[in-house]
Amino acid sequence: MAKYILHGGGASTSNNTDAFFKEILKGAQEGDLVLLVYFARPQDCWRGCFEQDSIQMQACSSVKLSFELARPEAFDEQVLRAKVIYLCGGHTPPLLNELQRHPKFADLVGDKIVVGSSAGAYALAQYAYSIESQCVRKGLGILPVRVVAHYNGNSSILKKFPTDSEGLETVLLKEGEYQVFEK
Repeated sequence: MAKYILHGGGASTSNNTDAFFKEILKGAQEGDLVLLVYFARPQDCWRGCFEQDSIQMQACSSVKLSFELARPEAFDEQVLRAKVIYLCGGHTPPLLNELQRHPKFADLVGDKIVVGSSAGAYALAQYAYSIESQCVRKGLGILPVRVVAHYNGNSSILKKFPTDSEGLETVLLKEGEYQVFEK
């Protein structure tokens, strides 16, 4: 069974970053591979994000982990080897575009830990409402939920979801908040 963690964004700046990273790494074993995916961000910032996140995550783990930067050309193979897959936030369309180039992604996940922060959460969900662009996006539908990251308490945005999403669980996540799902 896979464990999914949806995060409301601001993973690098929120006050509960340590709690979030500890939840991600709960049960990690020595040498487990953490795949850090920055497809939602411009490629020229991937290396810096990778260095920052891997240092922060390792500091939250009691065991020595292995970290790898996701590369589009090797993504399927990297997902197979990883114990944790962290879809970092940024802009949803480039992340979705790249993940759609890997149609077996959901099947490759198996019993791994898959984390989506902001744009990553949107990609994993059936539907997502972006506070920034004020629009509803259809995600990959790996989790049958409606997600709002960076939630600001405005419940009127729920009316913007399509009517076919009404039976789905709604996940409202303020920055720094996260919710765990098992599937």
